[in-house]
Amino acid sequence: MFNKKILLVYIVILLFLLGGCGAIWLSVKNDPSSDIYEELDLTAANANAAHYYMDVHIGEGWENADKESKALYGTQYDLMLYNNTESSIYDWEIQIQVPKHSYIDSAWNGVYTIDKDNMLTVTCVSYNEEIAAKESIKLGMIMYTPGPWSKIESFAISAKKVNTLYDKPLFWALIVIAFTVLVIAITNMINSIKYQRMQVKYGIYREVTDQALNTFARIIDAKDEYTSGHSYRVGIYSRALAKRMGLDAEEQERIYHIALLHDIGKIGVPDSILTGKTQLTEEEWNLIKAHVSVGGNILMEFSSIPGIDDGARYHHERYDGKGYSSGLKGEEIPLCARIICVADAFDAMSSARSYRSKLPHDKILSELKNGTGTQFDPDIVKHMIDMLQDGSAPINSMVNVPQSMDLQAVAETATAQPAQETKPTEEATETE
Repeated sequence: MFNKKILLVYIVILLFLLGGCGAIWLSVKNDPSSDIYEELDLTAANANAAHYYMDVHIGEGWENADKESKALYGTQYDLMLYNNTESSIYDWEIQIQVPKHSYIDSAWNGVYTIDKDNMLTVTCVSYNEEIAAKESIKLGMIMYTPGPWSKIESFAISAKKVNTLYDKPLFWALIVIAFTVLVIAITNMINSIKYQRMQVKYGIYREVTDQALNTFARIIDAKDEYTSGHSYRVGIYSRALAKRMGLDAEEQERIYHIALLHDIGKIGVPDSILTGKTQLTEEEWNLIKAHVSVGGNILMEFSSIPGIDDGARYHHERYDGKGYSSGLKGEEIPLCARIICVADAFDAMSSARSYRSKLPHDKILSELKNGTGTQFDPDIVKHMIDMLQDGSAPINSMVNVPQSMDLQAVAETATAQPAQETKPTEEATETE
């Protein structure tokens, strides 16, 4: 679901922007018009793109019949006044500088006067008082001048402009911001919905993966009644170690899944060897050791869980390089395998086997300490020792524990009875 706090922030921002637009609307309502004044050079490039523009058409002139007049030349001027803005104007007035001694003979669509400074002023009349946005009006006059005057080069216009929201830059800025916020909010909502759906699918895929791995783990453990639940417990211990080492939750789950199948290679080991109660012969021991290579090969193309084959192939390597089957040492051994090595050895010692009973608490602690730096990574085994000492381990060796159960909760089921003291074989601390 979309985060309610984030949604509330978006709503507050949009309300604030809406309030700003409302304030601008009130200002326009209280001040519906404003005065404008502009001068335009009609000879300038792109003059017709100005806010206000005048197109001038000058007809052929004629001589004044009144030979005593100082204005001897008459001409008809047809004018088109354009309002190129987004707002209407009214009460307009234009001014044009004309030659000295000029006078108006006749005119239309306005009131035309020439003052003593030779300034022609044209003011609106009732029927053309307003020029709408993007519209124009026609003007015209017949004017006599001292000589041919064939070019109007500039004019000035004054008027009242009808104020609208669209004329306010702040209004557009608020609209752009509001639109941006809205797009971001909608995008986040869509992404949130997609994420939720993806999480549901991920949960389904994860459940399928867990069930499949758990099934494989049961198949592995079913080969020996004494190792029932071994893969689960190694997985739980491995995840707990990863957590205590400060690895992130995703890495903890990856290591848990890898640990579940660390013994998958034992599928290729005869049951008579796995369940035998006598000490292994060298040939049998070699078959047991081969399970790491078999397991690594089985899982090498299981790409959905990176490194899952490393857990099967290298969990019997020793920190001092004397393990099998590759003889890796120290940090040459993948981290997941070093973790599983500790968890596997601990569960082997804390669980009963066909050839011995489980080892007592003190014996396990001693073996873990003795193996530090030789069989086990010192930075990992110390956490296993802490788990043993604080009661987080061992868990009940006969309990199959689902991955969703917390290790500390499982530890409460651990048996408190001391194990029967037996003489461990030379492989007592070797992982199963």
